[in-house]
Amino acid sequence: MIIGHCLQVRCLERERAALFKFKDQLIDVDGRLSSWNKHQDCCKWEGVHCHNKTNHVTTLHLPGAFPEGSFLEVEYLYLAGCKLGPEFPKWLRTQKQLLHLDISSAQISGTIPNWFGNQALSLEYLNASYNQIHGFFPDISFSNNQNKSRQVLDLSRNQISGSVTFLCGMSISTSEIDLSDNLFSGQVPDCFTNFQSLTYLNLANNGFTGLIPNSFGFLPSIEFLHLRKNSFSGAIPISMMNCKNLRIIDVGNNRLIGEIPTWLGFSLLDLEVLSLHQNEFYGTIPSNLCDLRYVRVLDLSSNNLSGVIPKCLQNLTLTREDGYSQYNSSQYIYTSNYSVGIDGVNLMWKGTEVEYKNSLKLVTLIDLSSNNLVGKIPSEITKLDGLVGLNLSRNKLTGSIPQDIGRMVSLNFLDFSRNHLSGGIPTSLSELNALGVLNLSYNNLSGKIPQVTHMTTFNELSYTGNPGLCGRPLIKSCPGDETIQDSKRTTSDNDDSDDNFITQGFYIAMGLGFGIAFWGIFGTILFNRSSRHAYFQVLNRVEDYVHVRVELMKARLRRTPQNE
Repeated sequence: MIIGHCLQVRCLERERAALFKFKDQLIDVDGRLSSWNKHQDCCKWEGVHCHNKTNHVTTLHLPGAFPEGSFLEVEYLYLAGCKLGPEFPKWLRTQKQLLHLDISSAQISGTIPNWFGNQALSLEYLNASYNQIHGFFPDISFSNNQNKSRQVLDLSRNQISGSVTFLCGMSISTSEIDLSDNLFSGQVPDCFTNFQSLTYLNLANNGFTGLIPNSFGFLPSIEFLHLRKNSFSGAIPISMMNCKNLRIIDVGNNRLIGEIPTWLGFSLLDLEVLSLHQNEFYGTIPSNLCDLRYVRVLDLSSNNLSGVIPKCLQNLTLTREDGYSQYNSSQYIYTSNYSVGIDGVNLMWKGTEVEYKNSLKLVTLIDLSSNNLVGKIPSEITKLDGLVGLNLSRNKLTGSIPQDIGRMVSLNFLDFSRNHLSGGIPTSLSELNALGVLNLSYNNLSGKIPQVTHMTTFNELSYTGNPGLCGRPLIKSCPGDETIQDSKRTTSDNDDSDDNFITQGFYIAMGLGFGIAFWGIFGTILFNRSSRHAYFQVLNRVEDYVHVRVELMKARLRRTPQNE
């Protein structure tokens, strides 16, 4: 917790002097240091916090440019967004009392020095994310760390490489680890049996290989597990059925193989996101997955799954509109000064991979695309009226589109393309007013596309590849449409002829009318003396009136500032 000032706290004089000296080295772009003056207690300066008993400065929070150099020691140092790079800041070596350090987005592109690995022993919180730090992270050991506070390590969005054996030495009180979006490689060490407090583990988008560690199943507090975009192989460890608190499992874009574990449906009942996208899973979709009452994202796309789509998917509570009133998902968990959102997940949305951070709670998605599923689209799936995205494309589905699909009123994205669907397009599809993307291409659909406003606004590509379809927006017209078009064209030609005649007559009449009116008025003034005098008298009076009004307005404007 950041320690704030109270009215009785007064900073120490030597620390005030050190802060003034430190201020001279800063570039105060935003004027944040205007409160740093000799007439005010330095514990009340902006960005400065003092201990309420010892009066020592404990925290500096100074967004902006930050120099190299030595200064007073603090416990909490938040320099997110400051320009500390390009080299790793050497002055951190003098900070022996540090507990919390945030140097994220600090334009650091150098390597992490070995001495920093030893200093990290005492840190409760370290955030060095969103830099360009490269090289290896020091192989440190937290085994002698006496600090029992919950700890956070965030090295995400860098270019750090090598193995992650240093994880084995971290404190058992560690609560969050984020190493995502780096160049780490090799196998993840199987040493997680003692991490009883770990709630968040993100190893996504690295080069990890080998099996998923069996010890992941001994993380009783784990809620968020992100392993996406690596080269993990083998099966999902059965030990993970013990992780009862899991809310997100994202193992997409790996080389995992085997059948989808049935225990996912009866052991991990709090799952909100299950992403197995782009692996090598085979077999049928387990009916147990229908028991995941809180799931909002079910992504099984790009695997080798076969069989039919389970009818019981209608039981997925959170993909129904009435499901939201039954379950209030907590969007964030808070530990110390670090918050982890459940919204950090990548999804294939409308053909593009999208990272959801703050809006995942608004997304309910079922993606079974790019598999070998067969049979009909179950009509029961139309009961999922809270579903926002449904992707069944690139399978071997047959039969017709469910007639009641118009019940899925929340759909924004619907893709049934590249299957073997037949029959017509249900008119109820036009009732989906929220639908923004529709793809029915490359099937065996036939008949006329419903000619309602919403259905004809979609691009021709939404319907292409169905030889039996006709009507707008396709070029192919339906039987009977040609007669109507010819009738309209004949009527239009007649209307154009009438318009030409009317246009010519209109311009002739307008010219004659203007000439008669002009000479009727101007001729009278020109040849009738009394009329001419009267006309110019009226013009003079209008001129006098306008002149007087302008002068009065000027006078009023001149008086207004004086009255104020």
